[in-house]
Amino acid sequence: MKNTWSILQGKNFQFLPLAPEACHPQLLNETTAATAANENGSILAQHFHDHYARAWLYDMQLQQESTLHITLPQAAPMMIYVLQGAVTLKTRPFHTTRLSENSYSLFSLQPEQHTLDAAGHCRVLFLQLTAPLRSLLDESHINIPLRAHQPGRITEECRKLLRSLHQNRYSGEIWQLKRQVIILDLLFKTLDEIGVSYKKTQASTYHRDYDTLKQVKDYVQHNIHKKLSVQTLATRFSIEPSFLRRGYKKVFHRHLCDYIREVRLSRARNLLQNTTLSVHEIAWEVGYESSTSFTRVFTMHFQQSPSDFRKTVVKVI
Repeated sequence: MKNTWSILQGKNFQFLPLAPEACHPQLLNETTAATAANENGSILAQHFHDHYARAWLYDMQLQQESTLHITLPQAAPMMIYVLQGAVTLKTRPFHTTRLSENSYSLFSLQPEQHTLDAAGHCRVLFLQLTAPLRSLLDESHINIPLRAHQPGRITEECRKLLRSLHQNRYSGEIWQLKRQVIILDLLFKTLDEIGVSYKKTQASTYHRDYDTLKQVKDYVQHNIHKKLSVQTLATRFSIEPSFLRRGYKKVFHRHLCDYIREVRLSRARNLLQNTTLSVHEIAWEVGYESSTSFTRVFTMHFQQSPSDFRKTVVKVI
């Protein structure tokens, strides 16, 4: 690799795109690095990536507590390992997670929302799960802002894998392949400890545009009140409608139109049960242009009209 960018930025530290020659012998083979030094200390940042994961390893020597901003271009599931020292991950506006030495945790980090507070000597490894790996995981484990589970402890087996990243016996393609095996082994061991489950699918679910297709799915979930169609979604995400249809079906094993209808009806059922909105108002809330078309689709799906459904449930107001 010729250059990199750092996901940590702080007002007292400037990250350089290339490794100073004096520091290069101390870095991992086939990586780039950035160093920064001032009155508050220094940071050594090492970066590498492969098909399944992207990693940043930070070695920080800080004279006083410093706040570093985590900069990401888009939301990303991230495994954070604290190898030495302790750090505090803060999410705006108020959530704080303390990560002690020899601990790890899985987060779904959002752009421009997180900072990392650290002091003294800290070594932290960030492992970002790339699209091919994410396409195999149960989405319920990676789509939450922060994990509900407590941080786990790094086992001795995983510590051995982490230490092996500092080897200097290999170089070039041999080291790239070996490093990929180490990272995958570390990731899967940790994911198993967390209890992450995997989709029961074939390798055909790997898709080069998984991230875009996942963004489409999330957009539907959060904008179900709008007029949604394959054409409007394809235009919004700058992809061909035919590609969107085929790609969505391949990755999520259902047609996009069916998913839109299911989200609309699920939202409508919730509103019927828990609000006093009229059927006409609910139709608009879930993206139908008329109560007649909404009633027809709802009745076909649930085998009863919206009004009859509301009569059969206990309303919670």
